Amino acid sequence: MSGAMQTLGDLPCAGSARRRLARMVPVLPLLAMAAGLLLPDLAALAHRALPALLVATTLLGLLALAPPLLPPGPLPSLAAALGPPLLLVLALGLAAPLLGCGAAWLLGAGAEARLWVALAAAAPVGTGAIGLGVALGLGGGRSLAVVAASTAAAPLLVPAVAAVLGSPGGVEPAVLAERLWLLGVLPALAALPLRRWPPLRTEVARRHCAGGAVLALSLTALARMDGLGPLVAAQPVAMLRLAALACLPGLAGILAAWLLLRRSLPEAVLIGGYRNVTLVWAACPALLSEQGRLFMALTALPVFATPALATLARRAISTLAGRHTRT
Repeated sequence: MSGAMQTLGDLPCAGSARRRLARMVPVLPLLAMAAGLLLPDLAALAHRALPALLVATTLLGLLALAPPLLPPGPLPSLAAALGPPLLLVLALGLAAPLLGCGAAWLLGAGAEARLWVALAAAAPVGTGAIGLGVALGLGGGRSLAVVAASTAAAPLLVPAVAAVLGSPGGVEPAVLAERLWLLGVLPALAALPLRRWPPLRTEVARRHCAGGAVLALSLTALARMDGLGPLVAAQPVAMLRLAALACLPGLAGILAAWLLLRRSLPEAVLIGGYRNVTLVWAACPALLSEQGRLFMALTALPVFATPALATLARRAISTLAGRHTRT
């Protein structure tokens, strides 16, 4: 019976199910954000469940990863294991804030706005990138390594970025560490024994977990729209300008990641664009005016559009490869 369960993932229907899931991934977060902007009461209701949704996204994403988490064979050296993720973390935590700050300066943004962009660009990669990587067919292994490394480095890198931009002491590392522990580390520890449970070791179960992670992430996108709908309706032009500025952290992160992942643009888009800006927002209240808090809220728009961008990048690469093959 267990052998039959393990082979279910090899049936043709499993492949079609994976394709259906991959088609839904870029659409669901966009629909959820639209619903949150159009139905403010629904967004406010979802916001009450935000901590549980964040935990579910992390837990289900880790359960969706195919075993083993470590490659078979002899363990790599410490430098070989940590080197690539640390390079990506430094690119995302230091280079991306500089790129974003420079772009904001070129666009004429003031010093305060440049600080907002840099802080958002220094945010660690969101744990939702793990489940998204699996659901989009990108594997999720690299996302897991970068999420773990950037999460561990955030209490050091985010205050360093603030200090470089002239705001030392404005970030609370203890708040960063506490939220990382509650919403990231504890769900990850809970996932370890669950991954050994036989019913969750089949490909069918992992696919369901990936779908659940995408659903939890989409409900998170809905919750992050809380309060934005009425503001967009009342001040559309001003909100559009601020939303354009809020796209800079993600674009800077994508560029920084792509410089190191030239052979995998979809992964660079996912890792560089899907950032846990809410974590930074909670850790630096002293640095954010009311307009700054609104900026941080608007970063949710490009963050949750990242799955669609990664899908577009993948399709563009496939189209170009097909044309190259025909010629």
